[in-house]
Amino acid sequence: MTTYRYFEWTKAPAGHPSGDQLMDALSDLLTEDGDVSRALQTLMQRGMQGPENKLQGLRDLLEQLRKQKQSYLEKYDLNSLLNEIREQLQELLQQERQTVEEQLNQAGQQGAEQQGGGSGGQTPQEAAERRQFLEILPKSIPQAIQSLRQYEFLNQQAAQAFEQLLQELQRQAIASQIKQMRGQSQQPSQDLNESLQDMTKDLNEQLRQKLQGQAPDPSQSRVPQQGRLQDADPNLEQLLQSLQQQAQQWQSLLESLSEAMRRELQQLMDSSLDEALKAEMAELRQLLDRLAQKKPAPQRHRFKGKEPVSLDQAMELMEKLQQLEQMEKQLENMRWSGNPQQVDADKLREFLGEEAYESVESMREMARELEEAGYIAKTKNGLELTPKAMRKIGQKALRDIFAYIKREQLGEHDIHERGGAGVPLEETKPYEFGDPMLLDLAATVFNAVSRGGMGIPVSLHMDDFEVRRQEYLTQTSTVILIDMSGSMAWNNCFFAAKKVALALDNLIRNQFPRDTLQIVGFYTAAEEIKPADLPYVKPKSFGYSSSLYGDYYDMLMGYIDVQLDYRDVVRGRTNVPQGFTNMQQGLHVAEQLLSKRQSPKKQIIMITDGQPTAHCEGDRLYLQYPPSQRTLAETLREVKRCTTKGIAINTFMLAKSYYLERFVDQITKINRGRAFYTTPEQLGEYLVVDYLTKKRRRIA
Repeated sequence: MTTYRYFEWTKAPAGHPSGDQLMDALSDLLTEDGDVSRALQTLMQRGMQGPENKLQGLRDLLEQLRKQKQSYLEKYDLNSLLNEIREQLQELLQQERQTVEEQLNQAGQQGAEQQGGGSGGQTPQEAAERRQFLEILPKSIPQAIQSLRQYEFLNQQAAQAFEQLLQELQRQAIASQIKQMRGQSQQPSQDLNESLQDMTKDLNEQLRQKLQGQAPDPSQSRVPQQGRLQDADPNLEQLLQSLQQQAQQWQSLLESLSEAMRRELQQLMDSSLDEALKAEMAELRQLLDRLAQKKPAPQRHRFKGKEPVSLDQAMELMEKLQQLEQMEKQLENMRWSGNPQQVDADKLREFLGEEAYESVESMREMARELEEAGYIAKTKNGLELTPKAMRKIGQKALRDIFAYIKREQLGEHDIHERGGAGVPLEETKPYEFGDPMLLDLAATVFNAVSRGGMGIPVSLHMDDFEVRRQEYLTQTSTVILIDMSGSMAWNNCFFAAKKVALALDNLIRNQFPRDTLQIVGFYTAAEEIKPADLPYVKPKSFGYSSSLYGDYYDMLMGYIDVQLDYRDVVRGRTNVPQGFTNMQQGLHVAEQLLSKRQSPKKQIIMITDGQPTAHCEGDRLYLQYPPSQRTLAETLREVKRCTTKGIAINTFMLAKSYYLERFVDQITKINRGRAFYTTPEQLGEYLVVDYLTKKRRRIA
């Protein structure tokens, strides 16, 4: 018989994201400005979700750390840390009171002649004095313990319990400053006191030597082995750091207590040490303060819970909170520096688990994965994108655009051209006069047999002929004219334009290799942009700075009418703001590029969000705001020049206003092109679908 064994299921940690997965996640970020380091940094902050790989972002990790810290604060009551000591003290005092009462009762029954013969040899007067001493014992734990140090217990169990309590308080007093003392085996009080005193004396000697510039050798210590730190790191620097962290934890503990509890705890710790040991501990604190390069202010935690804690548990809790804060600082620093090497991934795993550990490890491998996949390369200028990465970005942009397109949104456009310069399709149709004789033999014979029946030879008639349909292809040269003025930075307009340009470039290279695509950016000037440089291009700005632009600062605050030498602007010889809209010069550069192409179909796709505010007349550049009739007229003159050369202009407008619509209407009236009023989110759908539907027309 087959037997089955069942085990608890645990989710296996996902592997590190591959170079392809990382590149997909980075594509949009790289489209914005092409900065690889900044894109990686942003991806680390956001993380990535996928069916195969999940990368927790720094924001998510920080949120988990803060929630864990808050869970501690909402769970524990820090002001209860002396409850255990108070209960032990009350228990031994109850035992002692019971013994004293028994003495008094026994003395009263036996009479005056038998007084002194009871257990302990106590007279009724002495027993009464002891009862009165216990009744007026201070309620404060430190004061009560200090009074009981001079008291001789009748109950031997109570005496032993009090001695153990003093010994435990001694250990806790030193453990509050030296972590290695926690959990030490119990020793007789005198031996423990000597051990603690020898240990702190040895440590103080090493710290004094360090302050004097000497290199202390723990192996040459004067103190016997049993008087040294247990499990202490032989590296004094690490030990010093541990002691300073411990002192910080103690101060945080004190700051987190109420005023009354803080005072009581400090008095208790001081009263637990003899004078010699107290002096050594005070010197240890002074030496640590002198050696501390930077002494941070103690952190105060506001506990709201009800679960009681002991003093040892409170110190462990302070250590956990300190580690959580240090981990939080490491992740915050990583958010700004982008360097995951400074995060202690092993410590993060202790707090947040395996998934958090794997996420940080994946962040450390991101650059290497991308480099091995061939998407980035290390240069003297830092990390740069490779041509393979550019193709990947374009593919991702095209895929994103098609994800929004529904089948019914494809536009229907009539076409009047007919001819044979097409690609045969699998569909067939009855032959009509003028159709290319792309005869589908199987369909033709089938029609003849269906009409005339079986027999040899098969008789063919004109009506039997079936031909294959064709798709009409055009060769197109396109220039995408992108507005790079300052206003395009708003509402992600420029990002959308870049993404569409990358998508079209990828589409044309892969599906229409006979077509050509060039990109021109226009701002105060205009220039051609290579597709490989497109991710690095940013919109221009006005840069309102009187120290940088001098007199232009006053102009930008109101009406502008400035003339400059355009050649100086292009060559960078003037500090004129670059955020104006020189649409006329953009059209001029696009027309020059298209004039070199032999394609029968030429078009300009202009993406903008505003009216022109600059134009050129010869070598003179005119900056005019608000837009002047002179600038509008020169821009429309350039539109007419493109029209006479057979260049279609399709305008994709990302803003809408009355004056803007009038200007665009004038462009379409002159050029007979088309205008699309759309949004940055829909730009890709409009533009790519329109390009495809114009490329392929079915011949009837």
